[in-house]
Amino acid sequence: NLNDRLPYTSVEIALLVRESLKIDDEQRRIVIALAFTGARLAEIVGLRKQDLDLKNSSIHIVAHNGRRLKNHQSAREIPLLPCAFDALRRQSEDAAGDFIFPSYTHEKKCNADSASATLNKWAKKFVPNRTMHCFRHALRDQLRAVNCPESIAKELGGWSNARDISAQYGQGHPLQLKRQFIEQAYGSTLLNLI
Repeated sequence: NLNDRLPYTSVEIALLVRESLKIDDEQRRIVIALAFTGARLAEIVGLRKQDLDLKNSSIHIVAHNGRRLKNHQSAREIPLLPCAFDALRRQSEDAAGDFIFPSYTHEKKCNADSASATLNKWAKKFVPNRTMHCFRHALRDQLRAVNCPESIAKELGGWSNARDISAQYGQGHPLQLKRQFIEQAYGSTLLNLI
């Protein structure tokens, strides 16, 4: 579906984040995390409490028994802007057990499809013809708009870099450098709309 590939605009992202902050429940905290990370839905709903790095204000996307990753490059650390960090921290504190979003993930399964259906239905009341996946496309456009180097953009999004084997060498870009581009991408323009 073509609409699945259209990115949310900054105004639409800000609207969904504002509406999510008003409700501030488990589902809307997922929306906030998606809005400011561009991560895949399963990557967010499958987060364990140990994947939230409180010290570095970041999340670690890693495979576990309840959730596989799409590809090798999907394993990564994503810096969090304050709004996303606060939402994930609050949710982690509120959730019982090891998983940040226990309504959708447990030891053996991550039910991203259920989260997708619920969140898409809610979000379409505000922004028709889009899905939660559109946050990933928005991230790509936001990074392009601030001239983020391709290698950093691919690392932030967990996109495959199959043509350049050297991209898999080393430990990747420093978290602080990735944070600078996330801050620029979602910077003052978007944050001022919220």
